[in-house]
Amino acid sequence: MLPIADSSNDGDGSFDILSNHSPDEEYLGEQIEAPWAEDAIIKAAFERFSGRLKELEGIIDERNAKMN
Repeated sequence: MLPIADSSNDGDGSFDILSNHSPDEEYLGEQIEAPWAEDAIIKAAFERFSGRLKELEGIIDERNAKMN
């Protein structure tokens, strides 16, 4: 049995909204905000955090490559 046209359109709209990226989106660990960068302790913590995110990204990429 096929879905009713209205429910199909709702699903398409939801998919479109969820799959688009915002033009002003930001990614974790990419850039430290200027006021925080002035504090050496915060800057060091951010650099550790950013480095760990890059390590995790590498692990995920490696695992994904093994699955394909």
